[in-house]
Amino acid sequence: KLYFEFRNSKEEPNFETLKRIKDVNDPDILKLYDFGVGADKYQGKYCYEISDFAEGGDLFAVANFKAKYTKDFIEKSVVPEILNGIKKLHEFKIYHCDLKPSNIFYKDFNQTDLLIGDYGSAKAYDLETEKEIRKSSTVKGTDAYLPPEQARGIISEKNDYYSFGVILLHLLYPEQLSSE
Repeated sequence: KLYFEFRNSKEEPNFETLKRIKDVNDPDILKLYDFGVGADKYQGKYCYEISDFAEGGDLFAVANFKAKYTKDFIEKSVVPEILNGIKKLHEFKIYHCDLKPSNIFYKDFNQTDLLIGDYGSAKAYDLETEKEIRKSSTVKGTDAYLPPEQARGIISEKNDYYSFGVILLHLLYPEQLSSE
């Protein structure tokens, strides 16, 4: 992934967070191999992430939305795989902060294996910290999936669960919710 040019370095993806994500090996997390932020940007101006290739595209890249996202498929595949991915990130005190259908990928062409990717908005906190929430000066995310407290700069593990809930609502009731 190649990011657009950031005018403010504080808005760039976080180096420490990406470094920690790079060390996470989990079947429900898109493997991050390399990244460039700060002085390591591509051509000196573009942040980037190099990850595994997700052959099946994102949650929206399906031939027939209603046929794919049956309640059974959502219950047996989407919920456990994405929930496990969220839990794994949280084990490392990483909060994704931008979970949405376009950041959930099918690793395989047949669209059976789901994983979480795109870490440009992710935040990581000290592994020893017991604090549940923390204020952030830069708020990123996609409005439809953004928890109200994140818009006020409050980040915690609850943010990812809120966004995941909105994703599930979108999959269950696509005609009532507009796409991003």
